[in-house]
Amino acid sequence: MVFHYLVTDMLFFASINLITPGELKELQEELMLLLEKLERFTAKGRHEDTGNEMYIYLSNINLDTSYCYVSSQNCHLSMLKAFTLNVISSFDLETFNRLKSWMNSLKRSSTLITVSGEKERVRFFNDQRQLVSDMTNTV
Repeated sequence: MVFHYLVTDMLFFASINLITPGELKELQEELMLLLEKLERFTAKGRHEDTGNEMYIYLSNINLDTSYCYVSSQNCHLSMLKAFTLNVISSFDLETFNRLKSWMNSLKRSSTLITVSGEKERVRFFNDQRQLVSDMTNTV
C-alpha cells in the first residue's frame, strides 16, 4: 500500500493547489525511477552500490502502522511508527524479541519477492507502475 498512499497524498495536495501540475508530473517521474530501482534490487537481492542484502515480502495483510527492528552485537532496537510523524523506539531486549517473533510470523503468510517469487514480483511492480502512471490522468 506504500505507493497507493503516496499517490493518494500527492493527488490530495494537487487538489488543494499545494502541488502544481508540473510538480506532480516530476513526482510521478521520480516514483517511476524509484520503482525501476526497487525492481532491479528485488530481482538481485542486493543493493547495487553497497551490496547489502535485504528481503522484500508482499503481504495481503494491510497494517496501518510500520514496524521495524535492527540488531547488532551491542544493540537491539525496536521501532513502531505511530500516528503520522511519531516513532516509538525501544532498546529493551524483551520488546525486541517479541516484535521480531511477531514479524517472523507475518512472513509465513507473505510472499518473498526478493530473488524468488518472480511471477508475484512482476505482477506487483506492474501494478505499482500502473498506479503511478494513472496518477496524472486523475487530476
